Amino acid sequence: MSSQQLAQQPGTQEFGHEGGHDGRCQQLRELHVPGVPLVIPNAWDVASARAVAGSGFPVVGTTSAGIAAVLGY
Repeated sequence: MSSQQLAQQPGTQEFGHEGGHDGRCQQLRELHVPGVPLVIPNAWDVASARAVAGSGFPVVGTTSAGIAAVLGY
């Protein structure tokens, strides 16, 4: 499922949290399919997160070191 398809589902939005915690958890569970690897690329900042989502990945991971570096820590 692409990020665009995920965004079009009722109660979700591409860069928002309107689906609620339970809805997002269920969507993530549904992406775990036996025999089909779930690739979750890590984003360092907003620009890379948008690039990952725009590339069709249904989820975006974050890296604590990357976020800290971008914020200057």
